[in-house]
Amino acid sequence: MVNMNKIMKKMLRGNKEYNEMSKINLITEEVVSKTKLIRDCIIFDEDGMLDESEINFSRILKFDKDWTGYEVSCNELRFHTYRKDEGLWLDKDLNKYDNPILYRV
Repeated sequence: MVNMNKIMKKMLRGNKEYNEMSKINLITEEVVSKTKLIRDCIIFDEDGMLDESEINFSRILKFDKDWTGYEVSCNELRFHTYRKDEGLWLDKDLNKYDNPILYRV
């Protein structure tokens, strides 16, 4: 089941040829294809220019303090790994969030 808030629906409907499932599949494919795992961090590489061999990790840790800080500073998207024993951290009312939200269960 796919759930989304009003902001995400409005974004998706920006295209007049709106077909909810095909648009969701396109967005999902684009996000997945541009996502990399670097030092156990999930990084969205929008431009496809990220090269792990050129990253100065010592400098990054000086500014971001830890890998989570690095991950957050790199991403405009927020990733969450759903674990059954933790439950979903989002409120049931997705419309209370100011950011577009879409998830599939």
